[in-house]
Amino acid sequence: MYRCMLYADAASLSNTPVKWPFNLLVLDPIGGSGYCTQILAHNGGSGLVGLYIRAEYGGTWSEWKQL
Repeated sequence: MYRCMLYADAASLSNTPVKWPFNLLVLDPIGGSGYCTQILAHNGGSGLVGLYIRAEYGGTWSEWKQL
């Protein structure tokens, strides 16, 4: 099973945002290969602007998608 950090970024959709101090529980539906998911809270400085998600499979990350 993979374990991934939940991310928040106050400025942009960066690949290195500030990590929140807790993890997402990520299930591995195909034993050993593993899916990983990251969620990013995009904050423009005046409250929550949008939530974004991306997924990893086999070491390759998808593009960020808005929820």
